[in-house]
Amino acid sequence: MHEAATHVARTLGIEYAAVWELPSDGRAASLCAAVRCRGGMVEDVTLDPDVLSDASLLIDDGANLPARNGVTLVKVIIRGPDGPLGVLSAHATRPRRLASHDGHFLQAIAHVLGEAMTRKRAEEQRAALLVRERAARAHAEAASRAKEDLLATVSHELRAPLAQLVTWSRLLRRGKVDETALEAIDRSTRTLERLAGDLLDVAHITAGKLSLAIRPIVLGGTVSGALDALRPAAEAKGIELEQDLAAEPMQVLGDPTRLQQVVWNLVGNSLKFTPHGGRVLVRLRRVQGCARLTVTDTGRGISAAFLPPVFEPFRQAGGTQQGLGLGLAIVRELVELHGGTVGAESAGEGRGARFTVILPLAPAATEALGGGSMAACAS
Repeated sequence: MHEAATHVARTLGIEYAAVWELPSDGRAASLCAAVRCRGGMVEDVTLDPDVLSDASLLIDDGANLPARNGVTLVKVIIRGPDGPLGVLSAHATRPRRLASHDGHFLQAIAHVLGEAMTRKRAEEQRAALLVRERAARAHAEAASRAKEDLLATVSHELRAPLAQLVTWSRLLRRGKVDETALEAIDRSTRTLERLAGDLLDVAHITAGKLSLAIRPIVLGGTVSGALDALRPAAEAKGIELEQDLAAEPMQVLGDPTRLQQVVWNLVGNSLKFTPHGGRVLVRLRRVQGCARLTVTDTGRGISAAFLPPVFEPFRQAGGTQQGLGLGLAIVRELVELHGGTVGAESAGEGRGARFTVILPLAPAATEALGGGSMAACAS
């Protein structure tokens, strides 16, 4: 492009020459190269596209080119197989004569530029296609790895409860019935039920078919009820489970069962990663027309690298195999379906973590859920 502009300026003995590209989306011409020629010296310059709007002689491919006098600007259309690609412009500071052979010379330069621009665009299209192909392949490979990881994780999580069911059922067949066997079977059954429930929830969320039975509820009662169900698990691990719920009633539009699931998953996650003698605090406060629920623990914390994807499905901190890694992903989806947000923070590994859920209070929840509709779904 620079060489073409230089050749035009020197051959015609004019001060300025430039090559412009016309974007395929119809936007204004963009400058590819421009030169100024004075005293045999050529230097690169910048020209504003507005100069192309000045009165000028416009030359197109194959046009009849009689000599012209008083010319200060000549524009030659650069064409490709599918239409105009750009403009070759020649600028003189004083009116001058443009001979017929000068016009043919400019057409020849424009023709060469058209071939060059056509090749350039073809190369850019091939490069863009290659980038898209690589991205699609990387996405497919990631999906394949995720599927393999999911199958491996599900197999790992199912193996233990199924093994216990097989073992204790064989003992029952031999007549060895005691409370320990019944408790083991019950525990394994509940584990399988939870795993199946999490997988179904994620499947429904992904398909946009997770329905919510929305109605006005007092959030404090929902949170308190969920914590009561979790206290036995906390006591079994020797973890202090505290609640600090604001006395004022906070009404939200929500599905009480799903909001209890949010609390179960968040507190259950903290109990899982908090050692014996640790502490989990659940606090509920009103903040600027919203309900803020925080779950703070003294557990093993979250590394800075794992914080961004902590709510992604099938993600396990440190590669641990404790559950399917769906609990927090389900929390995020359920909270967002209620018009809220959820976030996580941690000072680092070994320094605990805090999860914060923000939910709009009624009537603010009406707008967040879409004009007061009493039903919401992932779609």
